[in-house]
Amino acid sequence: MNKTRNRKKNTADENFIGYLYLVIAIVLCLIALMHEMTGFLGRWLYLLSRFLFGVLWFIPYVLITIYCIMRAFRFRLPNKVWTSIGLFFLASLMICGCVSFRKSEGGLNLIKEFFSRSKEIISGGEMGKGGLSGVITYGLISAAADFWGVIIVICVLFAVGVLIHLPEIRKLLNRPKKPETVKKKPAEEKARQFTLFDEIKASQQERKKEKQLKLELENERKQLETKLERREEKKEAEVPAVVPASSTPTPLKNFKLPSLSYLETPSVNKGSINRRNAAEKWELLRDILESFDLDSRLEGYNIGPSITQFEIVPEGSFNINKYATIEGNMKMAMAVPSLRIEAPIPGKRAVGIEIPNEEPTLVRLKELLKDVPDKYQYEPLMFVLGKDITGKGVYSLINKMPHILVAGATGSGKSVCINSIILTILLRARPDEVKLLLVDPKKVEFSAYANIPHLICPIITESDKVPSALVKLEQIMNERYELFSNSGARNIDEFNEKYPERKIYRIVCIIDELADIMNHHGKELEISVSRLASLSRAAGIHMILATQRPSTDVITGTIKANIVSRIAFAVISGYDSKTIIDAPGAEKLLGNGDMLFKPGDAGRPTRIQGVFVSKQEIDTVTEYFTKSGYYPEYDDRFLHDEQEEGESGESVPSGVKDRQYPEVEKWVMTQETVSANQIQRRFNMGYPHAANLIDALEYNGVISGPRGSKPRDVLKRSE
Repeated sequence: MNKTRNRKKNTADENFIGYLYLVIAIVLCLIALMHEMTGFLGRWLYLLSRFLFGVLWFIPYVLITIYCIMRAFRFRLPNKVWTSIGLFFLASLMICGCVSFRKSEGGLNLIKEFFSRSKEIISGGEMGKGGLSGVITYGLISAAADFWGVIIVICVLFAVGVLIHLPEIRKLLNRPKKPETVKKKPAEEKARQFTLFDEIKASQQERKKEKQLKLELENERKQLETKLERREEKKEAEVPAVVPASSTPTPLKNFKLPSLSYLETPSVNKGSINRRNAAEKWELLRDILESFDLDSRLEGYNIGPSITQFEIVPEGSFNINKYATIEGNMKMAMAVPSLRIEAPIPGKRAVGIEIPNEEPTLVRLKELLKDVPDKYQYEPLMFVLGKDITGKGVYSLINKMPHILVAGATGSGKSVCINSIILTILLRARPDEVKLLLVDPKKVEFSAYANIPHLICPIITESDKVPSALVKLEQIMNERYELFSNSGARNIDEFNEKYPERKIYRIVCIIDELADIMNHHGKELEISVSRLASLSRAAGIHMILATQRPSTDVITGTIKANIVSRIAFAVISGYDSKTIIDAPGAEKLLGNGDMLFKPGDAGRPTRIQGVFVSKQEIDTVTEYFTKSGYYPEYDDRFLHDEQEEGESGESVPSGVKDRQYPEVEKWVMTQETVSANQIQRRFNMGYPHAANLIDALEYNGVISGPRGSKPRDVLKRSE
């Protein structure tokens, strides 16, 4: 209680001092304006301003008085208005200089003459009409550009002062009439109906315009598609679209990233409809706040892709938690399906009330990848989340997270978010920079990425193979740390800088449906995940875990302690929201990509409308790699299958008894190096079959042991 009283006293003292300064400034300005009746002080202020500004001496005092009165009543003019006033005042001073002197006079001599007569001018003698400011501006410009140059500068200043308000003037001319904001009386009900009908007509006209824009955009998109198809047909006529199985893959030295033309164009912005809807909702919200005696004023509003946030400043001393107590009344008054209150907004002295937009706008990946900030331009692990409530793009780095937990109910946008992260990596990172380890127990989520060159191993679709895959990731981590210690590097970045010829790629492990895997291998998986999450950052290994069941038996305390960056989509209850982001709020999200993003270094989550990625975009990008001849180069340690027991008790690979083994062995002995990918393309077989043959060749001593992602050496060669 004492602390709150002290805070109130401090704020009251600060307000009193601020008002005291404003009153003093207004009194001094009035004394100067009435200098003939205010004695020595008024005369002195008059002579000072006359010396500085000439016949326009009164304008600064008038502007200061108006500004202080506006500050006292908490009314602010935009910065553009004050800029225009300054430009007009400067142009007026230059006009006074033009009137005071002849065309032949000008240059720096006028300024010297003015300063030589400064004592006489201050005491009330004759001077130019623009004062010191007018003489200096006129003298400097006339010295450089003569008299007519001064006239041109004056015209430019007036033109700039008007043109900076051109967007506002257009909005005022094109804006439809809005219903009055005052409370309606019975006598005004008829007029109110007419204004509402006018608003409906205006909205119908805007919708017609938006339909026309959509048709134009679709026509442009079709034209671009036809052009691309023609180019592809020409390329297909020259080079085969798909590389034959027996041919060699395109080397990574010639690797080219796919362009953004494979992505779909952004949709039409619904800003005008949402702005009109926001104005109507604010009137209803203000009425409901007044009915509960919550005196509040609108500080500002932010219209995002899917929600609008009102920044409300409470007036008077009452508990801001009262807003949460009338949340149901607000939802009923505004007729919205969901409403979220953020009290207070981080970094602001305001309460945020978030309501859904009437017309949500899709956030496209192409739109955000075109405007990547400079600090993220050359980061291979940069990913795009979406747009915040102000409409700005949200970008982040996986290696700064360094691991992410994604959770949300079915249909909330979780899978689309993961697909957008994968697609961003494919569009920005080379296969020798980033490798992906994908785990898909549902067998359908990641099937489109089966042949991308960024895979470190085939997509894992069986839950029983996940623990062994994580164990192999631990082996890679330990090998890299041993390599760092021998080379004197602390992490992967330092090692790649010291030894660019031995550059190590980063690994991103993405596990979908974590709950299904935890049901089968709970404790074993928890240990591997916690170990990787706590140690693998410096080794360049990162994890993204996703689940649609955010319960404590899936997202355990150990996993949460090691994975501090979280993304929460719409969930059923506040308990699930606390499990994901340690705070309520996710239960009030709208779904369809609406998320709360909480990085590890943030105290509060940020609301974001996620990026939408269509299946057509994914297929187009993945087909690009297939047509270009880029194939995945798997790490051999992930391709070892179960081995059969021989009669002598030794483990014998199943590929030894394969009927194609003699033919494969004969061909391998003619090569210097070999890998499972080469065998797969040469003999037109699947990767598991080729991996079994690699194990058999190693067992018989034909080839060497695994060498990471590099091909194996052939030890026995035919003459």
